[in-house]
Amino acid sequence: MRRLFMLVVALALALAVACGGGGPSDPTDREITDDELSLMALPLSDLGSQYADFELDDTSGLQSNEQAIDDAFDSEDEAQDVERFGRANGYEAFYTSTQALLDEKGPINVGMDVILHEDADSASGNLKDGVEDAQRAVGMTQEDVTIEGVDTFEAGDIGQDAVGVVQKASFKADQAEFTLNQTIVGFQEGRLIGSVAITGFEGEDMQAEATALARKLDERILAVLRGEVEPSSAPTSEAKPAPTSKPTSAPTSEPTSSPSAGVSPSDALESFRFSSEMAVDIGGGLALTMEGEFEAPDRLGCRISGSLGGIDVGGDELVVIGEDAWLDTGEGFEAYSTDDPDVVEDLDLCPGSPRFWADFDFLQDPGPLTGQPDTINGVDALRYSLGDAAEALKSIGFLPAELEGLTINTFDVWVAEDGGWPVALDMDIAADAAAAAETFGLPLEEGVQEARITMQVDITDVNAAGIHVEPPEQ
Repeated sequence: MRRLFMLVVALALALAVACGGGGPSDPTDREITDDELSLMALPLSDLGSQYADFELDDTSGLQSNEQAIDDAFDSEDEAQDVERFGRANGYEAFYTSTQALLDEKGPINVGMDVILHEDADSASGNLKDGVEDAQRAVGMTQEDVTIEGVDTFEAGDIGQDAVGVVQKASFKADQAEFTLNQTIVGFQEGRLIGSVAITGFEGEDMQAEATALARKLDERILAVLRGEVEPSSAPTSEAKPAPTSKPTSAPTSEPTSSPSAGVSPSDALESFRFSSEMAVDIGGGLALTMEGEFEAPDRLGCRISGSLGGIDVGGDELVVIGEDAWLDTGEGFEAYSTDDPDVVEDLDLCPGSPRFWADFDFLQDPGPLTGQPDTINGVDALRYSLGDAAEALKSIGFLPAELEGLTINTFDVWVAEDGGWPVALDMDIAADAAAAAETFGLPLEEGVQEARITMQVDITDVNAAGIHVEPPEQ
């Protein structure tokens, strides 16, 4: 679901404004740093109480020209626009409500984008072209997303000029088909394009709300340029409280700061080792093995190896220390930042990182499910067995919604009695082969009807003194 949905959001956030330009008093007529761009998007607290249950999507962050091209609905056209209109860099933030998506009611996503250009004339040209691109996209289909129609509306006085667009897109997912509307307000502020996109189900009128948020976004951009916004107010994931439990003799320590405090083992432990295996079998498929170690407060080593159709496809080795990262994809370690897309992609697969556990909302509050006392990997734990509860699985956000007709053979999670962090996971699920192949981007062998998806995760050597993570030798 997220991959298909983001295709449309990527197109929507490129929509813009006609006219406008900088002048002698243009506040953007100076160097604008990446740190300033990162502050310009509205934090969740500024969106309003109606978005209280929304969460910052992990795809949010700085967006390079290469990423903008990859994420675009029409990548070939976007590549031409990036060069033609002097795109320099950008920042995007997405806030999503899983509950609204399940209820099929109200806004389900709020996205905002701030794009920096070489000069104001280039920004103005790109904004005009953005509306034209959206109109040309009507009737186009990418990965089962079809743009059905585009209408414009007056967005009022925002920046030098502003335009509103309502885009209608239909989705096909397995046997289901549904339609979403995206209401976008784009505006120009000198060398910058700002835009807000609100996505909801067909029939929802979100023009006034999108316009109001776009006006807030413009005000925040100007405040950042004036130096009035503190770095601490940048968009961040909101931490949720950990589940409470009675203390036992299980290992414990002070938790470290994390977007998913109380969920990841790295929030509660001084050190540990981890291992994980994941496989998607569709008559021949993908197998991944992850292993590594964590040392508090922010040191992680992770090694990933994989095979496709039984053929070794190599692997990555990642080392993270604070904000620094080193990645070896087979040709030696190179230095990266922790927000680099390649690093983020690997962190999503490593159970030593909070990113791996970010979507396991079940761990925050098991609700009516009852855990059975158990001991695993030397830790006193509660074992939660989801069994055949397919809806419970979907509600924790682990699998995309298009995987309908799930058969849960096994879905067990062991949660430490002291601290509520995950100690182990064992999952075995059967799903429709065509839907799984589409979701994971894998080939589907002719005649195969069912896919099998398995994962095992173990956290071991808890708080062991001999675990150390050091920078690699380069």
